[in-house]
Amino acid sequence: MSRIKSVFARLNAEGRKALIPFITAGDPDAALTLPLLHTLVEAGADVIELGVPFSDPMADGPTIQRASERALAKGMTLRKVLELVVAFRKSDARTPVVLMGYANPIEAMGLEKFAAAAAQAGVDGVLVVDYPPEEAAIFGATIKANGMDPIFLLAPTSTAARIEQVAAVASGYVYYVSLAGVTGSGALNVAAVAERLPLIREKTGLPVGVGFGIRDAATAARIAAFADAVVVGLTPARRLAAGTVSALLAALTLSGFASAARSFQQAPTAALCDIAANTGYLFNGYADILGVRDGSLLAVDGGGSYWHKRASGEDSGAMVLDELIPMLGAQGLDTSRVAFLGWSMGGYGALLLGARLGPARTAAITAVSPALWLSSGATAPGAFDGAADYAANSVWGLPALAQIPIRIDIGTSDPFYDATQDFIAQLPNHPAGGSSPGGHDAGFWSSQLPAELTWMAPLLTA
Repeated sequence: MSRIKSVFARLNAEGRKALIPFITAGDPDAALTLPLLHTLVEAGADVIELGVPFSDPMADGPTIQRASERALAKGMTLRKVLELVVAFRKSDARTPVVLMGYANPIEAMGLEKFAAAAAQAGVDGVLVVDYPPEEAAIFGATIKANGMDPIFLLAPTSTAARIEQVAAVASGYVYYVSLAGVTGSGALNVAAVAERLPLIREKTGLPVGVGFGIRDAATAARIAAFADAVVVGLTPARRLAAGTVSALLAALTLSGFASAARSFQQAPTAALCDIAANTGYLFNGYADILGVRDGSLLAVDGGGSYWHKRASGEDSGAMVLDELIPMLGAQGLDTSRVAFLGWSMGGYGALLLGARLGPARTAAITAVSPALWLSSGATAPGAFDGAADYAANSVWGLPALAQIPIRIDIGTSDPFYDATQDFIAQLPNHPAGGSSPGGHDAGFWSSQLPAELTWMAPLLTA
């Protein structure tokens, strides 16, 4: 029995419906796709649809179009998508992976060659948007011959004859496009979808997953009442602070699909994160997976002040603690508990601001490659105004840090490694996280994000 068939059989026996998230391979970065896949599984994904980026994704709306553009710009190809599946299979032999894309990359590789390579990589199903069922007999037979399921689309406009054509070549499940239009299109008529599914099941004998118009957990729950699976597209919502040296991310109100999958209740909270240049949008992808509502992310530039008051009068720390958080509270957001996450200068800032806000309101601190020095004489130029400024704003020996959950991640090749190890040694409680191969760069920081945000989420919702 195939992995896809096994999943649906198991869920049917348990009286549950499948959650099928979609992400575009290589978006927002190729290095992040593998950890994203594992995070999706941890968040409750039953099947994963992995998008193969294409330059002319005619079935997709602007959001996924831009995801494809970003992935292609980063060098993602069909071969590299298969390599990602190989890497995923090294630690996950259970979760089905369905490739979703367009005919051109497959035709360029050659159908037989693609099918053999996909099967060897560990792919379970293939959905090609522009292979119509009446012309897909060879495609379907080739995919099946290699032990995979050819997945096909049906739409509100599909006739009974069209459904029978799909039934003749499809296996695994049928993807029902819930509305006429591209991915991300507008209002979904749930009642109309419910009316169509019995006929599709009758003629195909396959489970039916519904996607294209599902925007929130409430709609997903309504669809799940009669569908066999809910398909949800996850993409970075938008870049928040493009071009800034650093930014502060405020993620508020955990909810959404991951939360629904784990039967969480909506939990108002706030997470404040310092993020590096040109990578601010990465958080949106993880925020989606963790269930942070679209539109609940805020970014501000902290400059180079190291998050404390300087002789110039600049005080980005006070901006966060005395202005930003109260402003969010005044807008009706619950900021009674926050968590701080930062990289480099932001790692130091996360420790400093979290300690100053205090254990009563700081749920967690994640310091990644924190810019820490053993003495004022060793600091980078401009980090502090002098020895007195260093002493007044040191994070060493702060009593509040003994009462706040802390995670510290550092690369073994990071220039701050030794100082960070000394800092960890003087903490009363050993922090979560640890050291792993890597340097002081965005590649290392990005690789740590899934585990870091997954660690922070339950502390914020406790």
